[in-house]
Amino acid sequence: MRTTKLIAVGRIRCGFWSDACARYTERLRRFGVRLEEAAVKDGDAGLSPAERREQEGERILGRIRPADVVFCLDETGGEKTSAEFAALVRGLHDAGRIPCFVVGGPDGLAPRVPAAAEHVLSLGRMTLPHELARVLLLEQLYRAENIIRNTPYHR
Repeated sequence: MRTTKLIAVGRIRCGFWSDACARYTERLRRFGVRLEEAAVKDGDAGLSPAERREQEGERILGRIRPADVVFCLDETGGEKTSAEFAALVRGLHDAGRIPCFVVGGPDGLAPRVPAAAEHVLSLGRMTLPHELARVLLLEQLYRAENIIRNTPYHR
């Protein structure tokens, strides 16, 4: 089984986001992909947004292992087509590497988190709720597996 990691700030509090994540996680599992998820605690509410990002960033960096190939999702990152993304994920899995995707919280990521990443990716130029970003990432991981297998899901 191939492993993919997801580190995200906070837990999903809304049922429909949770259901969507569970659906794509199960679909990935059927393709032999084990999703290792880690939710880091949100920053303290009494802090400024910058201080919250820093606190969350410290927690995120504490979850990253040296062998992980880190991808931060950020609106300032580079964009990839689904096919390019699939090729990148396949190359990592074929090399025995573990892709590790990081999704920040409502205030984004501390600057030192993307600075520590090998890749900074954007899901698009629009700002998205962080829960939706998680769903979109999981869908794209599932789509990547379908592209790799040449199934009709990706048309």
